[in-house]
Amino acid sequence: MCKYNLENNLAQAMNKLSLVMKQDKWQGAQKLGLKPNQMQLLELLQSRGPLSLKGIAHHLGVTPPTVSDTVATLSKRLLINKIQGQDDSRRVEISLSDSGRDLCAQFHTVTDITDMVQCLSAQEQAELLGLVIRIVSRLEDDGKISRSRMCLSCMYFVKDKHMDKQNPHHCNLMSKPLSIGDLRMDCEDHVSK
Repeated sequence: MCKYNLENNLAQAMNKLSLVMKQDKWQGAQKLGLKPNQMQLLELLQSRGPLSLKGIAHHLGVTPPTVSDTVATLSKRLLINKIQGQDDSRRVEISLSDSGRDLCAQFHTVTDITDMVQCLSAQEQAELLGLVIRIVSRLEDDGKISRSRMCLSCMYFVKDKHMDKQNPHHCNLMSKPLSIGDLRMDCEDHVSK
């Protein structure tokens, strides 16, 4: 008889979720005539705005030649714009074109990962978010993934500032207490500590 191991069981469950999410992305991208890495790049530009080739490679965890190939394909399809740097003509920034933005909007109607968590109550979703943020933060600290613009690494974030168990944290930028469910994975106003 196999001995039960909580860590292995949890790893298997997370792997299953990862597979479902990956399949969902593949199928969604395919419906729009894209490869998953192309859709991933478009989504990155949608959330982050214009980025250099090096910046894209860093955020996606791929090599610059892989990014160059993907950018060339998306450029031919008129889904992105290439903007030459003003100070350095060798520097190129990549941004979404109007067609790219339209395609990203369609992608979110084709594939929606939020469906997976709808079976959880709001409290369970907040608790899960807190746990996932801790795992992501650890992976970032270990250098396994690029830094996110999330609350935990922001200079405005104060952990456990309030005695209120429902809203223990604080955002100095918004001047308000934060619950676990209020924590953000990607905040436009993020300033690294």
